[in-house]
Amino acid sequence: MKLTLGLIIMLIGAAIVITGIVIALLSLGGLYSGFVNDALGQPDDAVQTTQQGMYRGLIVGGIGIVPFLIGSMIVKGSIVRKLIRARNKSRNTHRA
Repeated sequence: MKLTLGLIIMLIGAAIVITGIVIALLSLGGLYSGFVNDALGQPDDAVQTTQQGMYRGLIVGGIGIVPFLIGSMIVKGSIVRKLIRARNKSRNTHRA
């Protein structure tokens, strides 16, 4: 149960991080395509607008790291507990 919960939390965090990366890259791609299509027709604040969009993506991605790390710690703890139980179980069967 904890393994499943940890995986779900980890996947949610990963999805949020990927969303942040996509937001940042789309902002950068918009600036790039604007400069390629019409370099002289760009507004003066195009770079600042792109920076704000990339910072927004950075914040979203940073928020997603928290559930990703929590989920990975839950998964790791669950796997370690299962391995310890399996090791203790095998020790008990060899003694009997």
